[in-house]
Amino acid sequence: MPPMIWSTTCQAPIWQWRKKILRLSAAGGNWVVRLGKARRLRVYSLLFALAYLSLALLFLLSKNPLWLLTFVSLPLAVRAVRTAASALDNIPEFIGANVNTFYIYQLTGLFMLVSALLCSRF
Repeated sequence: MPPMIWSTTCQAPIWQWRKKILRLSAAGGNWVVRLGKARRLRVYSLLFALAYLSLALLFLLSKNPLWLLTFVSLPLAVRAVRTAASALDNIPEFIGANVNTFYIYQLTGLFMLVSALLCSRF
């Protein structure tokens, strides 16, 4: 597909979606904004809890201890939730929670890959 056609066909829906999100955010219609600060924090910590619970379930179902490597990032998750809780009104500090979330994704994904590759060898 020529780049110009790909560019126009793929970017048009993205821009429409982005305009809709910005319009909803400006009107107070964004669901994250409507949740409120306390509920937002609960959802943030619940997502981490469910992720680590699913990893524990994966370990229990496969009975392979290599999946426990993914729990290396658990202290970062605890720190991210604590940072988010203490910096709900302070955006520059709240960015630290987002940075920790990025590190958690990378570290957990890396150890999931290593665990999956090592599981296939044994």
